[in-house]
Amino acid sequence: MKSTLGEFVREALSGNRIEEAVIKLENEALLRRSIDPAILAALPASRLAASPLLLKARAESLLPQGDLAAAGDALTASVAGLAAGTLREPLISALSLLAIVHVRTGQRHEAETILRFLLDEREHEGERMPGESAWALALGLPLLGPEYAGDVEEQMREYRAAATAFDRDGKGERAALALLEALTRHAAAIGDADWFALRLSLGQRASMGRIDDRLLLYADALRAERRQELATADACLARCLGEGTDTEQEASQGMPYPYDRFARLFDVRIESVLRGDTPALTGKLDALAAFALDRTADVELRLAWAIARTFAAAARHDAADAEASFAEARVVAGFMPIPGADAMLEGAARQLAALAERPALEREDVGTSVQSKAHALAGVPGESSSSQAQAQDPASSAQMPVLSIASDLAQAPARSAAPPGRLQPSSRSSGWHVRLFGGLLFTREDGATVGDIRWKRSKTKELLLYLLLQPERAAVRERLVEDLFPDAAADKSDNRFYVASHQLKQIIAERLGEPNGIAVREGLVRLKEGLVAETDAERYDMLMRVAAQLWPADREQALALYGQAVPLYGALAPELQYVDWLDRLRETQLERQGGRPAPAGGKPRQRQGTKR
Repeated sequence: MKSTLGEFVREALSGNRIEEAVIKLENEALLRRSIDPAILAALPASRLAASPLLLKARAESLLPQGDLAAAGDALTASVAGLAAGTLREPLISALSLLAIVHVRTGQRHEAETILRFLLDEREHEGERMPGESAWALALGLPLLGPEYAGDVEEQMREYRAAATAFDRDGKGERAALALLEALTRHAAAIGDADWFALRLSLGQRASMGRIDDRLLLYADALRAERRQELATADACLARCLGEGTDTEQEASQGMPYPYDRFARLFDVRIESVLRGDTPALTGKLDALAAFALDRTADVELRLAWAIARTFAAAARHDAADAEASFAEARVVAGFMPIPGADAMLEGAARQLAALAERPALEREDVGTSVQSKAHALAGVPGESSSSQAQAQDPASSAQMPVLSIASDLAQAPARSAAPPGRLQPSSRSSGWHVRLFGGLLFTREDGATVGDIRWKRSKTKELLLYLLLQPERAAVRERLVEDLFPDAAADKSDNRFYVASHQLKQIIAERLGEPNGIAVREGLVRLKEGLVAETDAERYDMLMRVAAQLWPADREQALALYGQAVPLYGALAPELQYVDWLDRLRETQLERQGGRPAPAGGKPRQRQGTKR
């Protein structure tokens, strides 16, 4: 009788025929067949690490578990090994999976580099490209410029191409998941005909056991929410999660990552809007604790988690928690272009506005209909919207015409506009103005100046510069630690971050007069709001961006803004050299400046042996 792959490997390992087992497994990988994670786990760790093909297979088993960090490490090692050999198809597949990890973890620069390579490869290889490549492009095309960012049709074509390639290779389950991602990520953007065609295809695949039919209920709930049919969305989620039945716990555990999380987070939003602060809402939040979402590296999950907490805090009338959660959501949304992010942020902003107006509404005894609740959830203005409500909603500033923004900049030099889709941060005249071009210098409107700070460690200064250059002066802790300590082991990098953050807190207290200048909360590292009014780097970026927008319609005004921006430009933090994340920013600004090097070494020099 012919033995199974698992039996063959176990028998070979028991007889100390390790190489025989490895060759058999590598052959399975070359045939594009999936390998049971338990079989890979039976191999000696050193032998697994020595095989690029099996490292790739290991990463493919980690991704469905949501272990993006370990999958990324395995894929990085796999790509390095495969690049040194002649196996091109596995190399392209491993690179594609690595691009997917980078997109999901918010590593824009790394993802963009691979995605542009995949676009070039597709021109030559066409339909022979592996399914992972089309999937990576479907997920990451918005990173490649405005011509791709709004092209949902192109992204949908890539998802279909991924499914076709997976079906060709006998990976029906992976094909179904690619189509499901297309359906759920773009539920609000695709037309009815396309949506129903995808839904029908997935229904057929579910009948063949290639996808859990509960996932289709989650997709139905998303579609219902976008059509403002909250009762229908609520019913779909209840069936999806098995609420009110004996199988509820089994249902939540049986759904694959990341949909087991997304469905529950969506359910929290629905519960908050339809029923408010109830024991059921508390129970749903408690159930999410098992997923440790505060520590997840998945950017989309972090956004959904922050939005869900905003809705829940608003439901229990906790304004402070709602505002803190919403601020986190805005920071996370800045890492990657996420489909539906603007709508979620606008819906959450309206929850905050409603919370602020609640006492007035209660005095007037105004009731809220399910229709208006649907508007709040979906980020759609209701019929009762007024200019006064828009004025109270800071997110409405994102709808200002470009010309108005430019005029605002000219009249109020100390103000910085928020990125589209996010609230304008509050501004305090007592905040420090920070010069980053040409060297670090703090100035304040009362004449105070701080520039001679003594840094015990360069990483403490680098931490401050990193936060100053982030949206909202905040960053996801895990990504920050990876950028600042890229070569350190996880335990050592965490210790070094603790030392740097502690020293920075002391320096901010002693030299800038703020005892609580830096905080680490729920996976975010942020400078205290109001500590910094503006940096010259963000003002430069804003002026250049608005000028570029104005150029086709009003060149005179665009030139005036360019004239304000160019004198600001200089060497960005010249005291820190050969810092990868900072070098990438310098290169971006150099391109925006028209390729002219900044004074005093603004153009970063390439390190020996470092690829660009």
